[in-house]
Amino acid sequence: MRLRAAQKIAIGFVAITAAVVFGYKFVTDRMVLSQQFPDLAPGKATLLGIDPGAGFRIVVANRIAGLVQGEGSEYGQEGADESGEAVEQAKRKQLSIRDLVAILQGDEKPLGRFVMFMNDIRRNDRDWPTVQVYWTAEQLRKAVEGDPALRAKLERDLNVRLDGTPLNEIRLSSIENGIVAQLPVRVKVRVGDQDRLLTGIVEQPYRPRFCVSFTERLYKDKFEVTQAAIQGTYLQMLRELQQGATGKEDVRRSIERMIDPKRLEEMAVAPSRVLSSAQVVVNDSLMESASYSKFVAGNGKEVFTIGIRLNDEGRRRIWKYSKLHQGTQLLFVVNGTAIAAPWVKQEIPGREVTISNLTDEELVQEAVDTINRGKGR
Repeated sequence: MRLRAAQKIAIGFVAITAAVVFGYKFVTDRMVLSQQFPDLAPGKATLLGIDPGAGFRIVVANRIAGLVQGEGSEYGQEGADESGEAVEQAKRKQLSIRDLVAILQGDEKPLGRFVMFMNDIRRNDRDWPTVQVYWTAEQLRKAVEGDPALRAKLERDLNVRLDGTPLNEIRLSSIENGIVAQLPVRVKVRVGDQDRLLTGIVEQPYRPRFCVSFTERLYKDKFEVTQAAIQGTYLQMLRELQQGATGKEDVRRSIERMIDPKRLEEMAVAPSRVLSSAQVVVNDSLMESASYSKFVAGNGKEVFTIGIRLNDEGRRRIWKYSKLHQGTQLLFVVNGTAIAAPWVKQEIPGREVTISNLTDEELVQEAVDTINRGKGR
């Protein structure tokens, strides 16, 4: 069948257009994706990418964005805050963005809290002692290996000997609180373009099994505990232990397991996975200026949009990131607080980055001032 001239022109135009489009995509893909940049540390203002494979999802609640541990979709619904019961549950599993950013800047102080969180050790847990009696891992090691002074002190603080036998005296504070071990956990962290081995101090409470059982029995169904009740319960449980009615804990072995170097290495695995999944896309060193505008939404509330102008390196970094991560979210972190979770909807080849649908003008103003202050504005 012979084609008319008009049809030939149309087909030719489509072919040329397709060639131009695919040619442009091929060239820009090669040009952008082939670029290599050194890793960045977070700054005072940072666009932070998180690999969803690390087991966290982004949640926006009460105008603040955060990372929440758990199952479910990787990202929250665009433009909507999660609320109600979901937010309350998320609070227990929410990772501190401030701690995450500080660690990526090389700060060891928050690393202990971060490791505790990742290993489900919660300071607000009901088992956390009211009075904290601290023991370092090194002190515990010396005590269980035979240092007479440290062993005697440890047994007093636990009210139980290392072989699991309760002391003849009753030190109620020691029974109720036990000790808090300070465990050094070393984690490899990428700080800027350097790998560093940081040490976080993990705090973990420990009470011998006898003490836990004693307090459970003593306070069960009792509103007031007398000295006679304390002594009677203690003697009864001691008698049961001597008669073999209950098993005796090897306290020495329990402490050895707690301070075992292999266990401390295992505690570093989950934190390392999350830290390695965080990528600083751009920080304020690559931001030339910022401004914001506001308008009234259909519901009558003011909504704000931040515009950030990047330098050339910042433009190329976010262009590359946007090519590889369309359909995901970034965290916009300012002075340790994630004030927004902008979506990467398409390629961002220009110098301007726009973050919209913000509702807290004070946070918006702080972000703009933080970026501009660093440029002498």
